[in-house]
Amino acid sequence: MFIGGTETTSRAIEFALAHMIDKPDILKKAQQELDLIVGESNIVEESNIKDLPYLHAIMKEVIRLHPSLPLLFPHSPSESCVIGGYTVPKDKPDILKKAQQELDLIVGESNIVEESNIKDLPYLHAIMKEVLRLHPSLPLLFPHSPSESCVIGGYTVPKERFLGHKSDYNESEFIYFPFGSGRRICPGTMMAERVFMYLLSSLVHSFDWRSGEGEKIKLSEKFQTVLRKKEPLMAIPTPRLCRSFMYE
Repeated sequence: MFIGGTETTSRAIEFALAHMIDKPDILKKAQQELDLIVGESNIVEESNIKDLPYLHAIMKEVIRLHPSLPLLFPHSPSESCVIGGYTVPKDKPDILKKAQQELDLIVGESNIVEESNIKDLPYLHAIMKEVLRLHPSLPLLFPHSPSESCVIGGYTVPKERFLGHKSDYNESEFIYFPFGSGRRICPGTMMAERVFMYLLSSLVHSFDWRSGEGEKIKLSEKFQTVLRKKEPLMAIPTPRLCRSFMYE
């Protein structure tokens, strides 16, 4: 668990710092919260974490936008079964092979795909919709929230998504579940959140952060088993605490 949580946490913190450098007002608000709770003459302690709601909201928004393991390791039951009205097959289906079989049936192996064939390819349509659901081309930008709380489609959208709203793995509320839920929930959830909060709060409290001269922060992702930034974050830290010996 410790080995598995090392890279995932470090990548998530990299995304968090990138977003905060890209949005200096967010970084400033987080530092103001830390100065109020921790103080400029102290360093962050683990006991402070529970009193940092704004940083908690940043953590949740970052791992909502950039889940460390976007596609978890595949699971399949030992026998076919029905769960919640859905049939879960015994063996994991070969998605590519099924798509090719559909194309061979509709188009034929001696023809090329024509636009007129598209409407007769339900399996490929399903693949397209699932891919766009998992990887929207224009996801909600950080922190992308309304100027005032409002109700849309029966759902209350808070002014800042995770502030003042307890969103912790509630199976009836699908606003926050980057670690999964139910019996398949990540066993390292509590450790991951504590380590993330402690490291991020220490970095934000101890230093001011900025990008290099003329450099623009890029937030694009590189899709692997563990999600990471396409281009590593290059940032310049400046000490901000009043006592230099605290950096020794």
